[in-house]
Amino acid sequence: MNTIFTKKILEFCSNYNLPFLFHNNISSYWNKTYPKFIHEIEEVISEYPRAKVILAHCWISRWINIVWFIHIIDRLMTEYQNLYLDYS
Repeated sequence: MNTIFTKKILEFCSNYNLPFLFHNNISSYWNKTYPKFIHEIEEVISEYPRAKVILAHCWISRWINIVWFIHIIDRLMTEYQNLYLDYS
C-alpha cells in the first residue's frame, strides 16, 4: 500500500492537517478469516504519525469474518493516536 502516490498524499495530509480515509477491509474477500492487510495499515500510521488516518466502515465488511477483529481494532486504537474509525 505504501506506494509513491500514497506517500505523497500522506505527506500532504500530514502537512495540512487533513484526514486520510483508508477505504479497504482488514482482509480480502478470498481470505476472509485472516487479517491480511494489518501490516500495511500499521506501516502507514507509524510512518506518518501526523496524518489522521481513518479506517472506513471500521475496516470490515459483511464478507469478512476475523475472529479476533475487535481485539485487533482495540489494540490499534490504543497504540496509535492518529488512527480513527468510521463505522457508518
